[in-house]
Formats: sequence, structure tokens, C-alpha cells
Amino acid sequence: MDNEITITGFDDNEDEKNIQWERNHLLIVETIDKLCRQHERLPYIAEIAEESSMSRSTVYRHLKQIDFTQLMTDEMQRFRLLLGPILGKVGDKAKAGDIRASRLALQLMGMLATAQNKK
Repeated sequence: MDNEITITGFDDNEDEKNIQWERNHLLIVETIDKLCRQHERLPYIAEIAEESSMSRSTVYRHLKQIDFTQLMTDEMQRFRLLLGPILGKVGDKAKAGDIRASRLALQLMGMLATAQNKK
């Protein structure tokens, strides 16, 4: 005799809602990324809603849940990985006599004031 008890229908609706939330969330994040690349700025909620075929209220609810602090941390980490090679190229150009590269290198090291620093 099988003693297993199976309850169906209890969590199915909640699971479906969670799956739909995650799908929408992923689509919104991907849409934001796409629109940022297209327009080179952060998109408006209305633009995200139109591109993702969702309502503005749905987009707004999802945006409230996004951890932008973590997203910024991830982006900064990617930027740091590029920083070494970029600075190396600036240094190489400065050594080769490129005046603009030399000025930039000196500004980055704090050895040459910029117009903003003078204010």
C-alpha cells in the first residue's frame, strides 16, 4: 500500500506567478540593457513598457525590486578589468611622444591639474 499523500493545486498558482514574475523581470532587465545601448542613456519607464509590451505599472513594480547597487558594483568590476589595459595603452602612447596621452596620464596621476580641479 502506498502511504504517499499528494496535494495538487495548492502551490501551483503561486509557482506560476513566481515564474511569470521572473520572466517579466528578466525581460525588463534585458530591455533596459537594449535601450541603454540604442539611446546611450537610461530609458524612460514608458519606453521600457512599450519595448517589452508590458504596462508601465508592471515595469514600475519591477524597477522597485531591482538592486541597482549590485548592478553598479558589477559594472564597476567589469570597468576595473578594462582599466589596466587602457592605462597601459595611454602610457605606451605617452612614451611614444603623444602629447595628449602624456597630459591625460599626468592628470590621472594627479600631477597635472585639470580645469575642474582649478575651480
